[in-house]
Amino acid sequence: MQARLARGDADAVTEFFSNVLQSDRYGYEIITACRVAYSVDSRQLVVEAELPDVDVVPETKAYKFVKTRGETTSTPRPAAERKRICASLVAQLALRTLHDVFTADADANVEPPSSTRTFRRSTPRPDGRSIRAWSQSE
Repeated sequence: MQARLARGDADAVTEFFSNVLQSDRYGYEIITACRVAYSVDSRQLVVEAELPDVDVVPETKAYKFVKTRGETTSTPRPAAERKRICASLVAQLALRTLHDVFTADADANVEPPSSTRTFRRSTPRPDGRSIRAWSQSE
């Protein structure tokens, strides 16, 4: 495998980075699926990952115990705040993925990003989750 990686073999590079990204755990299943493809000619690695939706951000912002009534009340988190937190999480996951890729790339098979990257949302899956893809254009 090492010799194939050193030569920049597409299958070896794809397998290696698939393993790198699958072995990275965030403590819970925040990314549930990840696909990797590699182009030898451009030396670009394409990572497609299922990223979390706004549902991972709790709807409740805070809890407070009211001693006189002996009950706990909750304060809801505004929808705009939930969206902002989710967007920040997605951005952090993208940066973490780049870090993991370039830290693991001892053979310098992957060309550093040099073009525009965007996130787009696809249609929801049957289980209700959406897939966000990271794409790039020259």
